[in-house]
Amino acid sequence: MRFLLPLVLTVFSLLIPLHILAADQNVPWPVGWKNSILPNPVDAQGQPVGSRQRAVLQDKGGKQIAAMEMTRVAALSEHSVSIEKVIVTMRKALQLHYSQLGLLASCSKPTEITLDELSGLQTTCIMTLQGEEVLKHTLVTAVGSHAAYSLEYAAEPAIFSEHMHEFLQLGKMLQFTE
Repeated sequence: MRFLLPLVLTVFSLLIPLHILAADQNVPWPVGWKNSILPNPVDAQGQPVGSRQRAVLQDKGGKQIAAMEMTRVAALSEHSVSIEKVIVTMRKALQLHYSQLGLLASCSKPTEITLDELSGLQTTCIMTLQGEEVLKHTLVTAVGSHAAYSLEYAAEPAIFSEHMHEFLQLGKMLQFTE
């Protein structure tokens, strides 16, 4: 199953005004993960509004078995962002996304987390198909004075547990310039 991480940008763009980012975040992806910079997301007017990067883990046959994604969306300093509203909205978008794929998503209550020095929230969703757990997806959001960030990790349950330490380590290694 190819993992399609929800377009977090859509959620952010509904919650905060945006402006063009000066540079992409340098993400220290885990060794062995194939990373790529995704096309800059654009707003309704077609203007760049953020940056996205993704890393995938493939098995020996080249099949994607896990994915991580980092999204950064710049916020104008005169607008405050409620991280609680962001995580709830993103969780709902994630649940809708997976329901459209025929999966039922059950998500944990958001818990507090810190990315670099930014306060954030984290939730993990478990997707089931006919009662069987088929996918896990963790979503972390954090908001600074100049940008909002999302870090996601999705994989089949066994793979998810096997590589969770890499996701946690990535979260500890991220540095944000605020």
